Amino acid sequence: METARSGPLLGSSPSVPRVAVDHCSGCGRCVAACLLHLVTLEQQGHRKAARIVSAERCTRCGACIASCPIGALITDTP
Repeated sequence: METARSGPLLGSSPSVPRVAVDHCSGCGRCVAACLLHLVTLEQQGHRKAARIVSAERCTRCGACIASCPIGALITDTP
C-alpha cells in the first residue's frame, strides 16, 4: 500500500473526490486521513462539514474516501 505522498492506494480514483455536504457528519476522519492536509472541516450553517481545499494538489489516493464511514466523499467515476 502506498501513501498520498508516494502514489495511489489500491482502489484509488482517477478523479478528485468531492464532498456530499448534505451527508457529511463532520466527524473529521477524512481530515486525519489526508496526508497532504487538503481536507478541512468548515462551518456549514449549524454544523461542520468536510471541504477539499486544494483539488489541484490532490493525488487521488483515495484515503479520504476510504476513511469516511458514511460515504460522504464521492467521485464522478463509476
